[in-house]
Amino acid sequence: MRIMADRPRCRPHAAAARLTLRNGSSSERERPLVGCRIATRSHILTGKAPAGTCRIPAVNSFRHRGTMSSSEALRTARIAAAPAVAAPPADVSAEPAALSDSLFTHPAYRRAHGMAPSLMFTVAGRTALFSGQSGAPTYLGRLDRLTAGEIDALAARVFAETDAPAVVFEDIVLDETGPAATRFHQLRCRYQANWRRAIGPGEKYLPAKKASDVRRRLRRFKEEIGDPQSVRLTFGRARPGDVAAVTRYNRIKVETSGHRHYADAAAEAALERLAGEIGYSCLLHVGEELIGGTIVLVAGRDAYFSLIGYDLGHAKVAPGFQVYMHAIREIEQFGCRNANFLWGDGDWKVGLGATREQLTTVIVQRGPAALASPAHWRGAGPYLVRHVKARLKPVARRLGVWSGPS
Repeated sequence: MRIMADRPRCRPHAAAARLTLRNGSSSERERPLVGCRIATRSHILTGKAPAGTCRIPAVNSFRHRGTMSSSEALRTARIAAAPAVAAPPADVSAEPAALSDSLFTHPAYRRAHGMAPSLMFTVAGRTALFSGQSGAPTYLGRLDRLTAGEIDALAARVFAETDAPAVVFEDIVLDETGPAATRFHQLRCRYQANWRRAIGPGEKYLPAKKASDVRRRLRRFKEEIGDPQSVRLTFGRARPGDVAAVTRYNRIKVETSGHRHYADAAAEAALERLAGEIGYSCLLHVGEELIGGTIVLVAGRDAYFSLIGYDLGHAKVAPGFQVYMHAIREIEQFGCRNANFLWGDGDWKVGLGATREQLTTVIVQRGPAALASPAHWRGAGPYLVRHVKARLKPVARRLGVWSGPS
């Protein structure tokens, strides 16, 4: 059983290209920070802004009309060829509390992964954070539900405030019923899914027959041990070492089945830091020996089962289901109303009553000239590779040359 919080993200590259003014001049000096309230261009150029206004870099603003003028195309090409420089972090000291309601915008998640948002603004009541770590401005609201029209509007705001050739909306749930995009071309990559189920009073977290079997297995195990008190299921704030212990079992299970384990040392360290702030561990011990555990992250009313691992030698006890059942009842008491099982498909997730949500990474291009930008391909390339691999795996499985996970 494998639920990883995240596969390694794209390797960091320079965050953004050199910003160019409308008059064609450019500057690589440090820029003012970006905030929720935006100073006007005259304020920026004169250095004077009303009190309480967060200042932004002086930038080139394109008005995309489906086709670009020759001067706009030449200017975009010049931006693409310019050496990339890191964008300063946005001032998020007064960020809305709502950002803590989602794991991927939570301040603890950003600290754990070293993410410093370079752009923050509010459009139609939605506060959007963007980071430039993957080579292009990348929306941090993974798992958010967005329509193509909403993506269009957010991208337009980013293009108005930066010279980026493209914007990435990574792993969002694309709402096909909403308004369509009208201004920019959108490239869509699909390679993984989130599995979600409801939590709350009256919810059945396993089918009755399966739940009865899980309880019976634990009862029989206690009888076989001869010391029922030595078998303990505990739940509480994650402690140092919990992530490493559960990861070890998770890695053994994955690699024993002939698959690659995607969590490297950096990913494990990031999860350790994150769990230390918003994580809980549910552990199954026999005496002092850990035989199963899960790490659950809680943000707002959502719980994220980021990692499950167990000792294969005690598989008959169903340790994975034991810690799942115990943990989900505990987090229900916190007021959580959704459980997310994150990446990867599996029949066991269906058995938990979870619903599959296809995730889409949308890459919005400023215009045709973006295709000539190295920054665009640095940002889009890794997602395109994963999209192609996801399409080839079913074919390889039918041909008998692939037996790995979806």
